[in-house]
Amino acid sequence: MKSILKAFLLSVVAFAGCYSGGESSPYKYGITEVKIAGKQPLYFKSEVRGMNYDVLCLSTNEDPCAGADSKYDYVFSNFGGERIYYKIENDSLVLFDTWTKTPPDKGRFQVNVIPKQLQPLDFAELKKTPEKQSVSYLDVKLDKTIKCR
Repeated sequence: MKSILKAFLLSVVAFAGCYSGGESSPYKYGITEVKIAGKQPLYFKSEVRGMNYDVLCLSTNEDPCAGADSKYDYVFSNFGGERIYYKIENDSLVLFDTWTKTPPDKGRFQVNVIPKQLQPLDFAELKKTPEKQSVSYLDVKLDKTIKCR
């Protein structure tokens, strides 16, 4: 019984050590800028916490530590690393994915954002040959150097 309790306590201490901050912090952030000529820059920001929280937002705020704000940002909840493709068409940003985005409650971007929710088979086809449709893959890499908490 003592050995089981000892093993349990050691695993709890080890687990707690992993989530105490620093390099092993469960909070991770990433940001990618998208520029459209003559328009305000837009930022795709990712925040990941542990294994069950992964949010991506499209924002005019360039601060990677400012979380997704549903009043002013497009929010992609439970993002989970799904792929997003985009293209810039005239002064619009066209987004291609397979799930629903929540548009901002207030305010407007200078850039017209056109969400295109594709059926899974259409999205699979897009992923095979994005260059045929002149779209780019959105890659928001998590940056270990961003410390927010």
